Amino acid sequence: MINADEAKRLRTTSHEAMLAGRDSWPVRAAAGDLVAAVGLGRYLYVSHQRTAALHWFEQAVASGDPDGCYNLGVMRREDGRTAEAEELFSRAAAAGLPKAMTNLAGLALQRGDHGSAMKWAAKAAQAGNLNGMINYGVLLLGSGDQADARKWFDAAIQAGGYGARLRIADLVAKSGLTLP
Repeated sequence: MINADEAKRLRTTSHEAMLAGRDSWPVRAAAGDLVAAVGLGRYLYVSHQRTAALHWFEQAVASGDPDGCYNLGVMRREDGRTAEAEELFSRAAAAGLPKAMTNLAGLALQRGDHGSAMKWAAKAAQAGNLNGMINYGVLLLGSGDQADARKWFDAAIQAGGYGARLRIADLVAKSGLTLP
């Protein structure tokens, strides 16, 4: 197991250095280093090398890594495999990953489960996830709770600044609601 400082270094090492051989991510990933496997998977995913990315995310998932679950969940959702995506996001959320909670809220909304969407958006917001704060605010506003919606919008603006303000305005307008 690697320590927190090493994990941070691995997450911040440039992908170019990794591929140029100045960093041993591929070797470490092959040896079972989950931080390296997820990092390599992310690089391959954004480089449109889906098959190779799947390999590393699946390795991380097999070892129970929450980031691996989240990333593989994103790919499964993109492929229309929402049941698998939801199971993977659930595993990541159970491990405390707020972005997985936000994705669970979105999937719940897609299937019309407003109660689950509220539950997961609230958990993501309370965990400090910017998207969770914004989404929870919109859900609260839609349910008529203007005071709490305003609280979460203000928290999102504090965390995300002007960009958060624009996203809130856009989402509220698209929903047909008005800001409190």
